[in-house]
Amino acid sequence: SKFQAISLSGQFNGSALTTNAAVTVAVTTAADQAQVVSQAFAFSTTTVAAGSFTINGTTFTTTASDTVANVLARINATQGQTGVRAEFTDGGTITLTNVNYGSNFRVDLSDANGVLLAAAGSTTDTGTDAVATVSIDTNGTTAGGVTTVTFTGGRYGQSALKLTDNEGNSIM
Repeated sequence: SKFQAISLSGQFNGSALTTNAAVTVAVTTAADQAQVVSQAFAFSTTTVAAGSFTINGTTFTTTASDTVANVLARINATQGQTGVRAEFTDGGTITLTNVNYGSNFRVDLSDANGVLLAAAGSTTDTGTDAVATVSIDTNGTTAGGVTTVTFTGGRYGQSALKLTDNEGNSIM
């Protein structure tokens, strides 16, 4: 997405901001989404094993006549409940991805019958929070006013990322 504007006012780490303050934002860790990958399936028309699996607390039951495409459709129909979307490419794997970024969001897959995994079992992944350093030179072009604060975030969906510091300041 295109960056449009940033507006800062008031205090930053105890220093008053001025009209000519210079702001530098450096992302040191990008936020990412939790992601779990299934066993390989030849085609979307390939049938899956009969049984059940659970994604983030929601249980799905399959029969031996269910195809990969059927299972994907059912997983994606519950995205609002699980927070997880499923994608597949022929000759590949099913990728389960949490729609949100950050460490507050997970993909927990428990597969009692080896429907998605190659064998019965479970796997989990947690997203990663973004980390950015924000430096503001409150003196503008005059030396001596640089203040740097570390912000962390990633607790929101794809359309917004909110970074916060220990003082309660936030950038969204």
